[in-house]
Amino acid sequence: MTEEEANNYLKEKYPHSNWQDGIVRDVNNWNRFVHEIANGAYDGTIDEYYNDLDTRLTLNEVGFDNDPRVKVADDIFRPLLICNEMRIWGYVENREDDWWNFGYPKTVNDELKKEFELSYSIFLKERSRAK
Repeated sequence: MTEEEANNYLKEKYPHSNWQDGIVRDVNNWNRFVHEIANGAYDGTIDEYYNDLDTRLTLNEVGFDNDPRVKVADDIFRPLLICNEMRIWGYVENREDDWWNFGYPKTVNDELKKEFELSYSIFLKERSRAK
């Protein structure tokens, strides 16, 4: 999908969002997020983290996985993920190609790490009950 096609798709699918800057905004936001994570400078909450993962989903949705700007950020982000056998965000469907929704970065601050660990504990407890 071209940038123009992606912008039109997103405006139609998400009419209440501001797409003035188009898909380039999401490409830039994904890169900013990844670099903050890689440098240990990310200070967002767990909800903000999940919103940033949704940015990556949007890029996937419009076929920007192979965009060089996205690939560079992905190549930085992917090796930072730990506990990546567990989905932490996204809809649980028959999909496993959304690798960014599995695990959490080893470079997050202590507060965010505690939030992830608490969420995992709850998830694991619920999962063990379901068996």
